[in-house]
Amino acid sequence: MAISLFITIDDIRQNLFVINTMKTLSQLGADSQCTKFIPPNSLCVTCIATVGLIGFSSVESQTNQQINTIIIQNEYNKYFLYFCIKNYFEYSIGAKTGNTFANMNKGDFESIQLLNPSNEAKQRFHNTVSPFFEIIHCNLKENQRLTALRDYLLPLLMNGQVSGNYHLSDC
Repeated sequence: MAISLFITIDDIRQNLFVINTMKTLSQLGADSQCTKFIPPNSLCVTCIATVGLIGFSSVESQTNQQINTIIIQNEYNKYFLYFCIKNYFEYSIGAKTGNTFANMNKGDFESIQLLNPSNEAKQRFHNTVSPFFEIIHCNLKENQRLTALRDYLLPLLMNGQVSGNYHLSDC
């Protein structure tokens, strides 16, 4: 049976790209709310409890009600919007009170005003920062793969089914 990733605040915390989630939906559960799928590369922003955490979906997913999602229409808007929203929550008066964030409803989120430079400027910005984001994304996927491999091999090592005399070559 297929499963769908279900993004929550904890999945976005410390993860620029949400590659894996702590919770999933069964095919039946996902199909019961089929209009709530978000495409890969959507910008997920937490708006309840811990407001202002931001991450990108890596695959088609669903989110809980504590997350507002921006579906990116033009690739060149992707990282520009990420930094705009990130800066809004970090520096905007009204986005937070002291060290405590208030909850932000959908109307409040939709009313955030951002500068909108020319598409050419956004495209140049995207071309500059995109390689760095791609490296981060690849590293996160590799970390996930290595973690799964470790979790598979560690019990075998502890049970003596494999030996631990392997050395990684210098890269």
